[in-house]
Amino acid sequence: MEKHIKLALAMTVVPAILALNCAHAFPLDATVEFNGHRYAKVVPLGGATWEQARANATGETVTLLDGTVLKGHLVTITSQPEQDFVSSTFLMASWQQLWLGGYQFFVDSGSADNWAWVTGEEIGNISADWAYHFLDTGQPGDDPNAFGNEDALRMLINGGVGTPPGTLNDRWHDFTRQDPGPASLLAYVIEFDDLGDNFSSMTAPPTVVSGSHWRASDTIESDWETIGFDDSSWSFAHAPYPNITPVTDLIPGTNAEYMWYDPESTSNGKQGPIEAFFRYTFNLDPEPRNLPLFGNVLLNADDDLEFYVNGQLVFADDDGDLPETVDLVHAVDFSDYLTAGINVLAIRAVDGSLASPRDWVYERVLVEAKIAIGTLGDFNNDSCVDRTDLDILLARIRSSGPHSVWFDINEDGEVNIADARKLVLLFSNPRGATCD
Repeated sequence: MEKHIKLALAMTVVPAILALNCAHAFPLDATVEFNGHRYAKVVPLGGATWEQARANATGETVTLLDGTVLKGHLVTITSQPEQDFVSSTFLMASWQQLWLGGYQFFVDSGSADNWAWVTGEEIGNISADWAYHFLDTGQPGDDPNAFGNEDALRMLINGGVGTPPGTLNDRWHDFTRQDPGPASLLAYVIEFDDLGDNFSSMTAPPTVVSGSHWRASDTIESDWETIGFDDSSWSFAHAPYPNITPVTDLIPGTNAEYMWYDPESTSNGKQGPIEAFFRYTFNLDPEPRNLPLFGNVLLNADDDLEFYVNGQLVFADDDGDLPETVDLVHAVDFSDYLTAGINVLAIRAVDGSLASPRDWVYERVLVEAKIAIGTLGDFNNDSCVDRTDLDILLARIRSSGPHSVWFDINEDGEVNIADARKLVLLFSNPRGATCD
């Protein structure tokens, strides 16, 4: 895919080297031009993570001589000429690294799946779906390190002989976005154009299921169910966890697996701890701010459980260790508990009863959650704004607060009849006729 608005220009280029946290109005003479876009290199003092580099780049603008304001973002490279320009202009030392504006927006997937440029110019499998990439052999490798799995792009001179372009020493590698890198060799490039950083990402998949990507523990800790809790010391859940009941007998067609706390993965399904705790963290970035969020979950535990979203207790299965309720699957709507940014699903499960835990024959937790970012005014997430959504909003207006921010249609800080009037203007069909 050719980059948006390209003009062939000849120029002399000089890299700009600035400190981290530079001013929002970037100086024009500190940038260089290529094909109608402006570029600048930033060498952060003390290094910078990908997240820090992205935030700094996004906060910058540059004003052209004719008054046109271009928006900044981490550089996105969509052709070989642009690749050669960036590497030959800004990548000039052995082992030097440049953060690029590519990242894996859903990390619990294959190493090449679900990548995007921050501009949204490319999205999907980076190897198969992107029209252009310059990945090194074996990349993306998704190799874990002390900072986590690798889910952001860097361009890297990998200690080879010669300088780019043409030596293949300027290939792309995936790195961990929280890795600050060596301060003397890490930099990033800001690209200025009319696109800006505008890709709305959601690191939660449309369906979140129980499995080995959940964190697990058998020890309750203060604030364990909240967003701010550090679960990096927790083990990953044992899944699939042995059980006599097939998963699909409870949730037909699901990809969910039974899970429990068992760091050695040696249990036969009968010897795990009586009580276990689970966490799953993901990001929701609905843009603009007032897009509604939807979450519905199917839950089953042998025997009882508590389900938390962002530290709030949403549902408790406390019917005890009755044999007739062991296979009961609970459907829970947790839409009102979701928020823009980081979210955490947390589960406390007891093999027995929440009131008086007793070790029964098997332990298990089964989860299938549907998560979606909706359309403004589409409160039932059916891709249509009609009188059904108006009825939902009116019911919220009549009920006592607090109300979710997603019902504040006119963004005046209140949920009232004015929002209903605004919703009518958003009807998908005239006069709110039901959509097909």
